[in-house]
Amino acid sequence: MKRTLLIATTILLALQSMAQDIELNHEKPTAGTKAELIRRAKLKKNYVTDKALDPRPPSPSEPGVTVGTNFLSLLEEDAGPSLWVEYRFSKHLEFGLQGTWVFYSGRNDDFPHNGFRFQPDLKYYFLPKHHKIMPFVGLGGVFTQVHYRAFTTEPDDGMAGGPSFSKAGTTMENKRMLGYAIIFGFKKYLDRDRHRLALEVYMGLGGKWKSFPGRSAERTKYIENRINDLHNPIDFGFFDGYEYLRPNQYAYIPVCVKIGYRF
Repeated sequence: MKRTLLIATTILLALQSMAQDIELNHEKPTAGTKAELIRRAKLKKNYVTDKALDPRPPSPSEPGVTVGTNFLSLLEEDAGPSLWVEYRFSKHLEFGLQGTWVFYSGRNDDFPHNGFRFQPDLKYYFLPKHHKIMPFVGLGGVFTQVHYRAFTTEPDDGMAGGPSFSKAGTTMENKRMLGYAIIFGFKKYLDRDRHRLALEVYMGLGGKWKSFPGRSAERTKYIENRINDLHNPIDFGFFDGYEYLRPNQYAYIPVCVKIGYRF
């Protein structure tokens, strides 16, 4: 009887020891162990979603590069498509440069213009609480260099609109403009919280110098005759229609509506 009781006690103790071993084997692995690293890798593989196209959109005031175009460059006196590039290097400061390929003129007096225009600017942003619309002030400049064929005489169409007896005289002319302006406007991102698609609107007030290097005497005489003509057209009902062909200092009022993408 005692022998049977001893055997039963031994079996119970052995079963209890096995149960403790099984329980210990099913405990959660501690951090840093190989089992724990394998478990974390499996969880990451099974539950991480696909990578988003733009996982962390930039803040509106975060440094970055914006590339776009100014639509109003197609309507200027010396007009053509433009490329606008700017870099924001701090929360408040941004430097931009707009380049325009000039290939026609908004005026009807001369032949199409060909050349280029550069417009640099430096802007200081005021940052409202929610950054939905960011106003700014700044200093802008302009440099234009174009050449074109210009009239020196008018064609002789004969009397009463008859056939032409002689062609108009022409010459090649160069035009150069250098100017400055104080600008003010705002920037707004059109794609909500992604802050990628930027709209920038500004206007300014300043002055510019216009010159015509190498202008011929025939061209100068032609312009003076047109200005003194009693039938000379008047711009907007106030200004001489050919005054813009004289070298002088003029008011410079830049107006820009830009759309760009921020990288």
